[in-house]
Amino acid sequence: MATRPARQIPLADTSNGPRQPTIRCTDCRRKLSDPVSRLRRLGPECDPERRSGTTPRHQVDQDPLPGT
Repeated sequence: MATRPARQIPLADTSNGPRQPTIRCTDCRRKLSDPVSRLRRLGPECDPERRSGTTPRHQVDQDPLPGT
């Protein structure tokens, strides 16, 4: 009668370096990969403080309201 080999637990794949834990946006729950977004826990679309390198805010010239 043949004996079965002991069940082996596979080792973690560390060929690409240590894996980072999955961090999701606190608003939309998307996975975050950008280091700044991961620190803030907010994706670029949900972040109220826009960072440099993203699309600049559009400034609109407005006439003053009458009576103010």
